[in-house]
Amino acid sequence: MVTLNLSFKTDMDKTMVLRIPDPVMDLTTQQIQEAASAIVVTGVIKSEKLGKPVQLVDANYVERTATDMLP
Repeated sequence: MVTLNLSFKTDMDKTMVLRIPDPVMDLTTQQIQEAASAIVVTGVIKSEKLGKPVQLVDANYVERTATDMLP
């Protein structure tokens, strides 16, 4: 399974990670930055513990594999 992880600095000086499952795999840096900017500007995400995202600090694709150990 692949996720796109977007890490934001928040207005409470914490880190918030938005994990998007099964993302489009050929996104450009510009597309990711534009989407993150829309998240910040619109204020659609807020956490009582973490605050609101104010700046994108990292973005990466993460691929996870699992091996079934029992039949």
